[in-house]
Parts: sequence; structure tokens; C-alpha cells
Amino acid sequence: MEGRLFRFIAVERAPGRARAEGEEVMGRRSTWTSKDDDQLRALAASGENSAAIAVRLNRTPAGVRKRAMDLGVKLAGSKREVGLKAKGK
Repeated sequence: MEGRLFRFIAVERAPGRARAEGEEVMGRRSTWTSKDDDQLRALAASGENSAAIAVRLNRTPAGVRKRAMDLGVKLAGSKREVGLKAKGK
């Protein structure tokens, strides 16, 4: 490592922004469990959209849509489900 200079920057948290106990760090992915997948399937089958499912599973709507696509699960309100085409097609 000769000839390399490394810098370390200390980052301080702003006053009043202490992380609450149990609060997760942004950007960390939470692994989908089989229980999560089952809940996603059940909520999708009951007609819930990605936003409602995201709230129930404590995930983002985009994460829910991605997982649903990976599992082949159709979500309510999707353009594909109602037969709409993308603009310009």
C-alpha cells in the first residue's frame, strides 16, 4: 500500500436525529422470506395494489412490484392487467 493515501471522514449525526431503536438504515435490503411471499400472493389475490401491499409488508411499492414480477404474481391496477398499452405503442 505504499504510495497510497487514505482519508477517513468522520460523519456526525445532526442533533435530534439519533436513530430510534429498531429503525432500519436506508438502503439496506431486507430478504424476502417464504412467509413474505405467501403474504404478497394472498394480498395480491384479494385485489390489493402495490402501495397497499407495501404498507402491510413494510416495504416499498417498487420492491413489492419487483418481487411480484419475479414470482409471476399479478397486482391490481397494473396496466397489463387492464389491457392498456404503453404510450406510443
